Amino acid sequence: METIDCTLTPGRVEIPSLGIVVTSRVAFYDACRQLTALGYGEAALQAHNERGRPTLRAGKIADAAKITLSETDFGIKRIRWEPFARSDVWPPARSKPSKGIAGPES
Repeated sequence: METIDCTLTPGRVEIPSLGIVVTSRVAFYDACRQLTALGYGEAALQAHNERGRPTLRAGKIADAAKITLSETDFGIKRIRWEPFARSDVWPPARSKPSKGIAGPES
C-alpha cells in the first residue's frame, strides 16, 4: 500500500509531494477528502509534526475521509462527515435564466 507523507500543524496540512496545502479546523480529515477526490483513497496518510515526529495516521485515506470532529459538552468526538446540502452554501449559487427569458447575459 502506498503511503503519502504530510506535515500536520494545528489547522494546516501540507503534502509537498503533491503540492497540496489544506487549512481548516479539521485539516487532516479535509485533506483526506481532497486526496480521495484526487484518486488516492486506497493509500495511507502519515502525518508528522514540524520536527518529523509521527503524529497521526490514516490506514486508508477513503475511510478517514468519512470522519470529522465535533465539539460536545464532554470534549471532542469523531463523527461521520456529511457534505453540506446545496441550500446551505453561502452565498447562494446564481442560476442562469431559462431560454427565452432576457437576462443580463443576453
